[in-house]
Amino acid sequence: MTTSVYSDQPQTWYFTFGFEHRHPRTNAPLANCYTTVYGTIDKTRAHMLSIFGNKWAFQYASAEQAGVERYNLTYVPCTEHTPGE
Repeated sequence: MTTSVYSDQPQTWYFTFGFEHRHPRTNAPLANCYTTVYGTIDKTRAHMLSIFGNKWAFQYASAEQAGVERYNLTYVPCTEHTPGE
């Protein structure tokens, strides 16, 4: 199934980070990392901005497009805090 980037239907979106990006709470480097958010393209982008500001690189419609396996990216949760804190 091919997902249109312009679809207004909720789905899981994949977000990647650049080499200079750091986690806003822990300051951990986010190079070679990705996260996921479920929702519409606009709502997921707004969610990312609320947590990471503009410190992320790209939004993709699939793990394959994001290069999760190809580049062996590490998953980081898209939350304002670590679960259990």
